[in-house]
Amino acid sequence: VMAKHTGEKPYMCGECGYRTADRTHLTRHMRTHTGGKPYKCDRCDYSSAHRSDVNEHMIKHSSEKPFTREQCGFTAARKSYIRKHKIRHHSVQSVSMGNPRSQQPCQGAPSHFPPPPPPPTSTLPPPRPPPLPPHPAPPPSQRVS
Repeated sequence: VMAKHTGEKPYMCGECGYRTADRTHLTRHMRTHTGGKPYKCDRCDYSSAHRSDVNEHMIKHSSEKPFTREQCGFTAARKSYIRKHKIRHHSVQSVSMGNPRSQQPCQGAPSHFPPPPPPPTSTLPPPRPPPLPPHPAPPPSQRVS
């Protein structure tokens, strides 16, 4: 505990020289070299070197979406998803740069975006269906002479 206040870092990684004042931080750091992932998701095959990563991963298995973009009502499990949504669907720069995901704003998007162009219309009649195949010839025993 005292090492934290003095700046002393007595715990050192023998692989790369990383130093820390906390032994548990060194234990966690060592997993970067060993590839150890002792924390497992109990719903899928995801695993991690850090318990906090598994805790965050568990959001994927939940239907809970506590974050909402007030302007359009988009909901998400993570705040970062709201930021990505805003950039993809509500950013003027994204639309002007031709981002294909932004060409059609999300439902409820602000009206300051130009509407997408209407689908092309054609004055040509619809194409004719292909001709039906010919009837097969009757077997020789059923032919009329």
